[in-house]
Amino acid sequence: STQDGSEERARQTNEKTNDFSARIKDIIEFKLTQLGEYRDFLGQLASHALVPKNALSPFSEETADVRTRAISIFEESMRGSDLKIAKELLPHLPRLLWLYQMAIILYWLHDDSTNYAQSRKLILVSQNILIKLIGLSRVPVLRQLNRTMLSLLELFPDRIPKRKE
Repeated sequence: STQDGSEERARQTNEKTNDFSARIKDIIEFKLTQLGEYRDFLGQLASHALVPKNALSPFSEETADVRTRAISIFEESMRGSDLKIAKELLPHLPRLLWLYQMAIILYWLHDDSTNYAQSRKLILVSQNILIKLIGLSRVPVLRQLNRTMLSLLELFPDRIPKRKE
C-alpha cells in the first residue's frame, strides 16, 4: 500500500539524517510522488473528500486508521531529530504536520505548472517558514503565542486525532 511505502521511506530517511526539516520535506515529496499516478482520480475525489462525513474524506471515521498511520509517520520523524520546539506544542506537532501535508496535497491537485514547479516552491518556502516558527516557539517572550495556538487547536474536531500524552 502507499501507506506501507510511506512508512518504509520515512524509516530509511530517519536512519540517514537527524535533520528534522529534511525528514519532513522527504515525507511530503515522497507522498506526492506516490500519489502522482492517481492525480487525476484524486482530483475528481477531492470534492467528496472535503466533506468530513463522506467515507472517502481523510477526516472521516472510515479513514481513521490510515489517518492515524500517516500522523504517526510525522511523530516518528520527530524522534532522534534535531527538532527544537516548546514542550507544550510537542504533542500537537504530528497532527499539525499532517494537516500541513494535506494542504500541500490540495494545492498540488490544482497545480498545472510544469513538473509541479509551483508545488515544489510552496513546499520549499512554507517549510522554511514552518521550521522557523517551530524554533521560535521556544523563545520565552513568545510563550503567549503558544497558548493562543493551543487554544486554536482545541477548536479542531475530535475526528482529527490528537497525540496521546
